[in-house]
Amino acid sequence: MMKRVLPLLCLLLITTALAGAEITYLVGSVSVFRGGSSFTASLGSRLKGGDIVKTRDRSRVEITLDGGSLVRLSSNSELTIERSSTSGLATSTVISSTGGRLWSNVTPFTNAESNYVVKTPTATAAVRGTVFRTDIYPDTSTLLRVYEGSVEMWNPMAAIEGPHFWETEGTEGETGSGERHEVVGPHEVSGPIEVSEDQWTQIIIGGMQQLYIAPDGSVMEEGAFSADDELEQDEWILWNQERDAELDR
Repeated sequence: MMKRVLPLLCLLLITTALAGAEITYLVGSVSVFRGGSSFTASLGSRLKGGDIVKTRDRSRVEITLDGGSLVRLSSNSELTIERSSTSGLATSTVISSTGGRLWSNVTPFTNAESNYVVKTPTATAAVRGTVFRTDIYPDTSTLLRVYEGSVEMWNPMAAIEGPHFWETEGTEGETGSGERHEVVGPHEVSGPIEVSEDQWTQIIIGGMQQLYIAPDGSVMEEGAFSADDELEQDEWILWNQERDAELDR
């Protein structure tokens, strides 16, 4: 019996150890901070839970997560991979950013336990397969624009209780940072709704919809946006769309 159990345990350990991400596009100077050290990233560099990635002037990077989803950082941006893990067929990714611009293209999940979460100082977004951008300004206000699919958002400054969320503890090393995080579990959600600008906890934002959140967590602007507006003509946005088309995403 022991001989049969050991190979299965080894397989589970290998599966977990491979969870993480890889740099698949890089321009300029990108640094990775891991523990008490740092190194200059290069094409093909492997990343894992706990890593902090920072881009410099005139730099950008694409990070492809195990499972196929990807996130890109514009110049002068940063993100922390708080969690990157697999459990059987399920993948769980939690990243956070305190500043800069992120473009996420999330592969639709086939497993109900999978999730992809982006946390900013004023908002948290969870998706199961969509394309969206997250801009975090110096004052910590956040602009989120959804291009395809839908994004479930909640306000980290508001008290949220109930069965929609649970805490999970990552393990140090390849699968996480050892910290506790709120992670979205599988549950039914309603369609897009109007948001109260004074107080909000959880909303759903659909394709070609946006939400702009002030530093105090209040909603300053919400609703539809146009592909022809000024913000959409930015070189960073156009490049991401071209890159997605090139990758057939």
